[in-house]
Amino acid sequence: MGVRLAVRLRRTALAAVLAMGAVALTGCIEFYEDELDPGLIRRLEEHFGGDHDRAAAAIVDGDGLHTGYVAADEETVFEVGSITKLLTGLLLPIAVDRGEVALDDPVGRYLPLGDAPVAGRTLEELATHRAGLPPITSDEDLLIAISETVATGRSLPPLTVDELLALAARESAEPTGRAVYSSLGAALLGHGLAAAAGTDYPTLVRDRLLGPLGMDGADVPVDPADVSPAYAGGYTARGDPAQAWTGAGWGPTFGLHATLPDLIALARAVLDGPLAGSAALEPAADGPNSQQRMGYLWFLARDGDRTLTGTRAITSGFAAALFVDRAAGQAVVVLSNEAEHVDRFAVSLLDGVSGAGGWRAGDP
Repeated sequence: MGVRLAVRLRRTALAAVLAMGAVALTGCIEFYEDELDPGLIRRLEEHFGGDHDRAAAAIVDGDGLHTGYVAADEETVFEVGSITKLLTGLLLPIAVDRGEVALDDPVGRYLPLGDAPVAGRTLEELATHRAGLPPITSDEDLLIAISETVATGRSLPPLTVDELLALAARESAEPTGRAVYSSLGAALLGHGLAAAAGTDYPTLVRDRLLGPLGMDGADVPVDPADVSPAYAGGYTARGDPAQAWTGAGWGPTFGLHATLPDLIALARAVLDGPLAGSAALEPAADGPNSQQRMGYLWFLARDGDRTLTGTRAITSGFAAALFVDRAAGQAVVVLSNEAEHVDRFAVSLLDGVSGAGGWRAGDP
């Protein structure tokens, strides 16, 4: 990485999810003028200064939009990891509004989980990380293998949906009454919603969110051959090339590949667009700590006097962050092709939004 900016950042553990209520994606999507911002570009160049670094960022401030790129452009495709969960969370209230599911439905109503304990966990429990599931798996040998795979830049095992269901069926799934972050639970939620709609997850998210929101560069590739030619190519934190993350099983939790304009469209949609009233964005349960509440797979985190809604993300070779300050009408997106978290850098960019409106780069 390049030289790190000496910026004093708040210690807020920001993570993902929120619940979207009865919102139909109809009507016009409003587009705003994009402005390449020299100050933002300078900040990116200082933060992402390695030979292979590629990065993109956007500041949304009211009607203003400021963007910056390093060795990338508006067509460059990044892995965005757990930002996928935000889309999965938004799909839940849409399905409720369509009458396809109810929040208190057990996921076993839609997925063939037999009499496994997890079959009785509700969709709302999965969406608020209260289903008693581990982050990935409680199988220690498998968890070690997955950790080693990710650390060396390889993809997660490309589980099929059936293989992921078998993994979940082995869990005790005993709710504790508190949120315990679970990518496994988010995957079950996404596949359950797809099954309720009679389709698969990539088709569901394309039809109900990516297409209607104009996220034309985004997709959930299930095979390496499906990865976009504009894919940035990722690197581990040690600088080693990383394999692309694909696979149907983990699709609803890690699978989205997207451009910066795609995530700007998502941020706009929840700030002042067709998703602004989504139940996914409202607090539905306590979060993992006293500074957080949970929507449906959106985290609501207190950060000083404001609440930031969104998540950070990391894969074998990429990192991303998307946070919105709904009260102020502001948002920040940061994408990087290196597996080193960018959430604090993203918050520092949002701290550069002036009270009078407009974004100021500040002095390095």
